[in-house]
Amino acid sequence: MQVWARDTWLDILGNFLHLQRKEGTDKTQPARETLIFPRYHQLDVVTRLLEAARAEGVGHSYLIQHSAGSGKSNSIAWCAHRLTSLHNAADERVFDSVIVITDRRVLDRQLQETISQFEHKTGVVQKIDEDSQQLARALSEGTPIIVTTLQKFPFIQKKMAGADLASRRFALIVDEAHSSQSGAAAQKLRAALHTEGPAPLRVAEAASANVDGSVLMLDGVRDEEGEDTEGAAGDLRHL
Repeated sequence: MQVWARDTWLDILGNFLHLQRKEGTDKTQPARETLIFPRYHQLDVVTRLLEAARAEGVGHSYLIQHSAGSGKSNSIAWCAHRLTSLHNAADERVFDSVIVITDRRVLDRQLQETISQFEHKTGVVQKIDEDSQQLARALSEGTPIIVTTLQKFPFIQKKMAGADLASRRFALIVDEAHSSQSGAAAQKLRAALHTEGPAPLRVAEAASANVDGSVLMLDGVRDEEGEDTEGAAGDLRHL
């Protein structure tokens, strides 16, 4: 990727540059604002994901590995907002809703605040911090970005009765993929969203001590020696 290319800079200025606001811990400390500029690995991984999703659409899975302190929350937020506004060659939206899922039983406050701050327009981001009825309502109404915990999905199937999800196209961004891809809750998630419609695009985010920055996995997975292999780790793939 040519960072100094005109189109790249216009993309950075229009879609990545972000003013982050952190409230003070008490009344004596004022709120702090920081202008967030994407690091190269963040720009690269979001751009590659968008190119793959635009070309392939729903039904594919990808893995993004991060090192500690590499800005995973910001990467997730950029991916979510860019996927929800992604259009194909026919100028049709590729995804009806982008669902960001964390395996923590209490919704990750840093993650939800980061995603919410990227878009101030009412109704774009829905934080599911109440109950499973709130999640079912957001799915039924086609909320563009939904941020929720994995544990709410086992309770929504009955609440979704009568909702027409067959034609909906979802993108899932799964935080802490190593702990969120198995178990009963993950099975309920797949059952709730697959229905009779297309399988969702799945982006798994995972921390790794062996990765510098972040790496987007698309066409295979890396084995312990760093060689590319096919068909391992389910259907997660990498470039």
